[in-house]
Amino acid sequence: MHICNPRRMLNQFLQQIAFWYILPVRFKVFLQLMRGVHFDDPWRAWIGDYVIFDSVDPTHIHIGKDVWITSGCKIYVHEFDNRTRRSKVKDVIIEDNVFIGAGSIIVRGVRIGKGAKVGAGSIVNKDVAPHTLVGGNPARFIKKIPP
Repeated sequence: MHICNPRRMLNQFLQQIAFWYILPVRFKVFLQLMRGVHFDDPWRAWIGDYVIFDSVDPTHIHIGKDVWITSGCKIYVHEFDNRTRRSKVKDVIIEDNVFIGAGSIIVRGVRIGKGAKVGAGSIVNKDVAPHTLVGGNPARFIKKIPP
Protein backbone atom coordinates (compact mmCIF):
# COMPACT_ATOMS: atom_id res chain seq x y z
CA MET A 1 0.00 0.00 0.00
CA HIS A 2 1.37 3.44 -0.98
CA ILE A 3 0.98 6.24 1.54
CA CYS A 4 0.97 9.73 0.03
CA ASN A 5 3.17 12.36 1.61
CA PRO A 6 1.14 15.63 1.76
CA ARG A 7 4.26 17.83 1.62
CA ARG A 8 5.54 16.06 -1.50
CA MET A 9 2.10 16.32 -3.14
CA LEU A 10 2.03 20.07 -2.41
CA ASN A 11 5.56 20.43 -3.85
CA GLN A 12 4.57 18.67 -7.05
CA PHE A 13 1.37 20.71 -7.36
CA LEU A 14 3.24 24.02 -6.94
CA GLN A 15 5.92 22.91 -9.42
CA GLN A 16 3.23 22.10 -12.00
CA ILE A 17 1.67 25.55 -11.57
CA ALA A 18 5.05 27.27 -11.91
CA PHE A 19 5.93 25.13 -14.96
CA TRP A 20 2.76 25.13 -17.04
CA TYR A 21 1.37 28.60 -16.51
CA ILE A 22 2.89 31.79 -17.86
CA LEU A 23 3.18 33.75 -14.65
CA PRO A 24 4.90 36.94 -13.54
CA VAL A 25 8.49 36.32 -12.40
CA ARG A 26 7.75 37.36 -8.80
CA PHE A 27 4.94 34.80 -8.53
CA LYS A 28 7.23 32.01 -9.81
CA VAL A 29 9.83 32.92 -7.18
CA PHE A 30 7.10 32.93 -4.52
CA LEU A 31 5.90 29.46 -5.59
CA GLN A 32 9.45 28.11 -5.35
CA LEU A 33 9.85 29.73 -1.91
CA MET A 34 6.71 27.89 -0.80
CA ARG A 35 8.26 24.62 -2.03
CA GLY A 36 11.36 25.21 0.12
CA VAL A 37 13.94 26.58 -2.33
CA HIS A 38 16.28 28.98 -0.45
CA PHE A 39 16.72 32.46 -1.94
CA ASP A 40 19.15 34.97 -0.38
CA ASP A 41 16.94 37.76 -1.70
CA PRO A 42 13.76 36.62 -3.51
CA TRP A 43 13.21 40.13 -4.91
CA ARG A 44 16.54 39.94 -6.74
CA ALA A 45 16.07 36.60 -8.53
CA TRP A 46 14.67 35.96 -11.99
CA ILE A 47 13.14 32.64 -13.10
CA GLY A 48 12.16 32.06 -16.72
CA ASP A 49 9.35 29.93 -18.11
CA TYR A 50 9.40 26.12 -17.92
CA VAL A 51 12.10 25.97 -15.22
CA ILE A 52 12.10 22.78 -13.14
CA PHE A 53 13.42 22.65 -9.59
CA ASP A 54 13.92 19.16 -8.11
CA SER A 55 10.66 17.49 -7.09
CA VAL A 56 12.21 15.14 -4.50
CA ASP A 57 13.68 17.71 -2.11
CA PRO A 58 13.84 21.33 -3.31
CA THR A 59 15.02 22.46 0.14
CA HIS A 60 18.58 21.58 -0.93
CA ILE A 61 18.65 24.33 -3.59
CA HIS A 62 20.27 27.61 -2.52
CA ILE A 63 20.10 30.66 -4.80
CA GLY A 64 22.00 33.92 -4.22
CA LYS A 65 21.21 37.52 -5.19
CA ASP A 66 20.84 38.76 -8.78
CA VAL A 67 20.58 35.25 -10.24
CA TRP A 68 19.00 34.72 -13.66
CA ILE A 69 17.69 31.23 -14.41
CA THR A 70 16.39 31.35 -17.97
CA SER A 71 13.76 29.28 -19.78
CA GLY A 72 13.83 25.50 -19.73
CA CYS A 73 16.52 25.05 -17.06
CA LYS A 74 16.44 22.07 -14.72
CA ILE A 75 18.05 21.87 -11.29
CA TYR A 76 18.29 18.45 -9.64
CA VAL A 77 19.55 17.67 -6.12
CA HIS A 78 18.94 13.92 -6.08
CA GLU A 79 20.19 10.82 -7.83
CA PHE A 80 18.55 7.40 -7.56
CA ASP A 81 20.80 4.53 -6.47
CA ASN A 82 19.63 1.21 -7.96
CA ARG A 83 21.61 -0.90 -5.49
CA THR A 84 20.10 0.61 -2.34
CA ARG A 85 16.81 1.71 -3.94
CA ARG A 86 17.15 5.13 -2.34
CA SER A 87 17.75 8.68 -3.51
CA LYS A 88 21.05 10.35 -2.71
CA VAL A 89 20.65 14.08 -2.12
CA LYS A 90 23.33 16.81 -2.24
CA ASP A 91 22.96 20.59 -2.17
CA VAL A 92 23.10 22.76 -5.28
CA ILE A 93 24.45 26.22 -4.47
CA ILE A 94 24.16 29.08 -6.94
CA GLU A 95 26.03 32.13 -5.67
CA ASP A 96 25.38 35.84 -6.42
CA ASN A 97 25.32 37.42 -9.91
CA VAL A 98 25.04 34.12 -11.82
CA PHE A 99 23.42 33.72 -15.24
CA ILE A 100 22.23 30.26 -16.33
CA GLY A 101 21.48 29.97 -20.06
CA ALA A 102 18.32 28.44 -21.53
CA GLY A 103 17.91 24.68 -21.37
CA SER A 104 20.82 24.10 -18.99
CA ILE A 105 20.81 21.24 -16.49
CA ILE A 106 22.44 21.54 -13.06
CA VAL A 107 22.98 18.23 -11.26
CA ARG A 108 23.39 17.45 -7.57
CA GLY A 109 26.37 18.56 -5.52
CA VAL A 110 27.34 21.50 -7.76
CA ARG A 111 28.38 24.97 -6.62
CA ILE A 112 28.27 27.75 -9.20
CA GLY A 113 30.60 30.56 -8.13
CA LYS A 114 29.87 34.26 -7.90
CA GLY A 115 29.60 36.06 -11.24
CA ALA A 116 29.74 32.86 -13.31
CA LYS A 117 27.82 32.33 -16.55
CA VAL A 118 26.56 28.99 -17.87
CA GLY A 119 26.02 28.73 -21.63
CA ALA A 120 22.69 27.61 -23.08
CA GLY A 121 22.10 23.86 -23.17
CA SER A 122 24.99 23.05 -20.83
CA ILE A 123 25.02 20.16 -18.40
CA VAL A 124 26.83 21.24 -15.25
CA ASN A 125 28.10 18.24 -13.28
CA LYS A 126 31.13 19.84 -11.58
CA ASP A 127 31.70 23.04 -9.61
CA VAL A 128 32.02 26.26 -11.60
CA ALA A 129 34.71 28.71 -10.44
CA PRO A 130 33.74 32.33 -9.75
CA HIS A 131 33.79 34.74 -12.71
CA THR A 132 34.07 32.08 -15.41
CA LEU A 133 32.07 31.18 -18.49
CA VAL A 134 31.31 27.47 -18.96
CA GLY A 135 29.39 25.63 -21.65
CA GLY A 136 28.83 22.32 -23.37
CA ASN A 137 27.97 18.76 -22.39
CA PRO A 138 29.50 18.32 -19.89
CA ALA A 139 30.10 22.00 -19.08
CA ARG A 140 33.75 22.98 -19.56
CA PHE A 141 35.71 26.15 -18.91
CA ILE A 142 35.53 28.59 -21.83
CA LYS A 143 37.02 31.80 -20.48
CA LYS A 144 37.54 33.98 -17.43
CA ILE A 145 35.09 36.88 -16.98
CA PRO A 146 36.46 40.10 -15.45
CA PRO A 147 34.72 40.90 -12.12
